[in-house]
Amino acid sequence: MISAEQILIQEITDRLIEFNNLGGVLSFKIFKIDSAKSDLEAHHMVAQRTLELLSKDNDDYFNEIAKSSGKDRYAYFKVNFNLIPAETGVQLTAEQFFGPYFNFREQRPILLGATGKPFQNILVFSDYYHYDDIESPENIVVVNKNYIDFATQGYTDAFLKPPHSFGKKSMTNYDIGKYFLDFNQFFFDSIDYLKIYSWPTDCSNYFDVGKEWWGSFFGTVYNPVKDWYIGIAASTTD
Repeated sequence: MISAEQILIQEITDRLIEFNNLGGVLSFKIFKIDSAKSDLEAHHMVAQRTLELLSKDNDDYFNEIAKSSGKDRYAYFKVNFNLIPAETGVQLTAEQFFGPYFNFREQRPILLGATGKPFQNILVFSDYYHYDDIESPENIVVVNKNYIDFATQGYTDAFLKPPHSFGKKSMTNYDIGKYFLDFNQFFFDSIDYLKIYSWPTDCSNYFDVGKEWWGSFFGTVYNPVKDWYIGIAASTTD
């Protein structure tokens, strides 16, 4: 019978705390899967277990708030989720997963530049650049976005563009891009060998808040180097 054991080691915990402190909104759950009959069965188990742990995280958080405030726990939000049909998982290439804000061939993230253009007496920031390029007209990158309501534009977008910006004020785009690459090196190792599935976000009210504006994200990634299955989810708004 298939089983999923959550991997809890200090380096994972430390890296995720740092990510959260920098403003990241993605949730990562890492598992060891045994006795899966197929890739899909393993990823399906990871998706379901990720929802279970997100629900537990939510309960733990609001249980403490209810206890300290003297209110009933059910006065606060509760994550509900359904059994995810395995056939709703869609396998993605790594390039599809990382999305339009990542130059997959060169493995370089693409970020909104810090160089503004004057428009009606204000500075407008609308140009994108590779994280390690000089911000000059010849280095502007045209991002081929797919405009989908209530959906982030891939993992890179969800990682680097939370509602209230990512990174400390002292961090440059180079610092942020390098952090992104270092983070992925730890969790994914070589991105060329990842096995990835995307899952629908109508399986839980956890994802509802993202439908107001920012969007939602739900995927599972297998890193064969470390033999880690990683559930990744997010849903937030301004």
